[in-house]
Amino acid sequence: MADPKGGGVDQPPTQDCDNLDPPSVATQQRATSYLGEVHSEWSAEFGWRQTTSNDSMPIRTASPTSLGFQVTMRPNGSLREVPPTEWGVTIREIRELIEECQLDPRWTRNASVRTLVEDYVKPKTAGRGVGYALLAQRPEQREVNVMVSHSWNEPAEEFLEALERTVEPGDMMFVCALSMFQNEDGSGPSIAEQLGDSAQASPFYQVLEHIQRRGESAGWRWRKLSAGWCWGSALAARKLPMYLLFGAVLLLWLPLALSWKVCTCDGLLAYEGEEWQHVGHVLPCRLLLGACVAMALAASACWVANRWLPFYRGRMVAVPNTEDDLYSRLWCVYEMFVAMERGVPVQLARTMASAGAPASVFAW
Repeated sequence: MADPKGGGVDQPPTQDCDNLDPPSVATQQRATSYLGEVHSEWSAEFGWRQTTSNDSMPIRTASPTSLGFQVTMRPNGSLREVPPTEWGVTIREIRELIEECQLDPRWTRNASVRTLVEDYVKPKTAGRGVGYALLAQRPEQREVNVMVSHSWNEPAEEFLEALERTVEPGDMMFVCALSMFQNEDGSGPSIAEQLGDSAQASPFYQVLEHIQRRGESAGWRWRKLSAGWCWGSALAARKLPMYLLFGAVLLLWLPLALSWKVCTCDGLLAYEGEEWQHVGHVLPCRLLLGACVAMALAASACWVANRWLPFYRGRMVAVPNTEDDLYSRLWCVYEMFVAMERGVPVQLARTMASAGAPASVFAW
């Protein structure tokens, strides 16, 4: 879950980036301190124009209406505002961070997510103006498809293990501890700026809204999952070709395993004496072979469907833990409420920990 360190803020909601005012002095200074010297000029034709020695492409950067965005540098040297829908991190990148922490003698298995952020993430992102997610990302843009709700009091390694049992390598997760810039050192947006002046302006709401829009554009490939399938079924759908082929091979060899007879179109073939002989059962054998062929064709069709019509896996994952009741955490309750209200599937992480029993009205 989110662990905001500021309360409400006087920050206007993000506006359309096609109609921006010149950036504030604070934004320019932040970007320059992080990304180095950038030559800037304002023009009515291009808006705020920034160039480096390697780039002359006009871009628009942060304005007073978009201070909650994190700013990164493109490969060509120009600056780019990154919205919360792209503050994603993969399970492999979280694993790499935890493994790096485990090399520190001070690290213990019981170290919480809060300890992870304070002692390891903040030193990495200090003066960089972006959260760990953007710092760890490869150059390509990656949009979030999984919103993760969790507690900062949970042991970080247990949190990682629960996610590894729940998400897939290709899932791009918004994890507030790693996605948001936590340092409050002036080199990037503050916690209050990132949270916005209303719940609807928060990155959590924006990410869930983005998942809903992407899901609706995917149509039945997302709607069918959200309507009733569990997400284990989505994973099974992608592994279905392998299951079908395995079943076809198993059926084909079943007579041989049970009676040392081979199934053919002319019936069972048995080795008697010094030669192979047909011993009847023509119809059952043909039905069995037909079933094997049908399963193989179905496996091929499923593979093609998964290849060219992939399911959209947008969802929210709530991670119960042994330290807190998930339903007592106000941000967690709010995120789950927004997800269900917008039709985004909510999945509990695969863990034995309880989500808790308190009524959500007592969440804090």
